[in-house]
Amino acid sequence: MVTGPGAVGTGVPAYIEIPVNALAPGFPQVSAPTVVYFSYILASLRSVYPKLGINGALTATGRRYLALAETTCGTPFEHDAEGARVGDFFAKRLSLLPGFTATVKRYMAMPEKGFDKPFFMGHGFRDTDVPYTVTLPYVEKLKANHQPLTFKTYDTDHSGTVLQSQADSHPFVRRLFAAG
Repeated sequence: MVTGPGAVGTGVPAYIEIPVNALAPGFPQVSAPTVVYFSYILASLRSVYPKLGINGALTATGRRYLALAETTCGTPFEHDAEGARVGDFFAKRLSLLPGFTATVKRYMAMPEKGFDKPFFMGHGFRDTDVPYTVTLPYVEKLKANHQPLTFKTYDTDHSGTVLQSQADSHPFVRRLFAAG
């Protein structure tokens, strides 16, 4: 899995396959960064697995946002996504597409065991891009599986976690390189 002496990640989006499989008309309102994130995921799935027939489940709004995901990055896309409703992207529930659920799991699920190098994960309690409640079950599963995880939390949002975690992640990385 990790080819170097270890790894560091912040705001790690775990179990994202669950909400992706729940995408349907009327899906709850999410933040603009999350609209963008779902758009990138779906554009990627549509490109890699065209036989899933994602276009057949999209409305004109959904097709527009997936087209934007193919050509627009980060902040400009987030500005365009302000007020967008992911539920308006769909004419029908994506999980009804043949093979969709299994494909999404295979494509997106993160490993819960088998890590052979130490890794650090940091997460902000005020992260709205990847809510803490999304990542916590993954962390608990990793710990239950006795994986070489160091997990720290911070009182900040998604972007702030990168900066605040450096007080912990930099020494973590230095220890890895000193040992290796």
